[in-house]
Amino acid sequence: MTTLGFAGRMAANTVRGLIGQRSSLAEIAQKTEILQEEERVAVTPPLQLPGDTDKVTEGVPGHSTAAEELAVTTQTEMIHAPVIRWEIEDCLVHPAGIDARGAMWRHRRPNRHDLTGHLHTADRAIY
Repeated sequence: MTTLGFAGRMAANTVRGLIGQRSSLAEIAQKTEILQEEERVAVTPPLQLPGDTDKVTEGVPGHSTAAEELAVTTQTEMIHAPVIRWEIEDCLVHPAGIDARGAMWRHRRPNRHDLTGHLHTADRAIY
């Protein structure tokens, strides 16, 4: 695929997401395998001095509220998400994530270096 095709697929997925027509990678996967089930584990709440939680006034902007952050301080159980392997055909694996026809997963916003780097074709890749 050319760099133009790569950029085009990324742009198309962004537009599909904006109008609510993008699928998840799970929906387009040819094969799905759960490698480890969801797991609940006991955790010890962090050690706190009296009055420490009174100092919490807000959460992480754009991520959590003060109430959510305070709930973590008393949590005695944690849930690990399942580990899932999705096999996806005809996709682009790049430094910012994965793009396939109609679906994407990104751990960060792509930058121009992602679009101008050398493209390598492989039969199989792991991300």
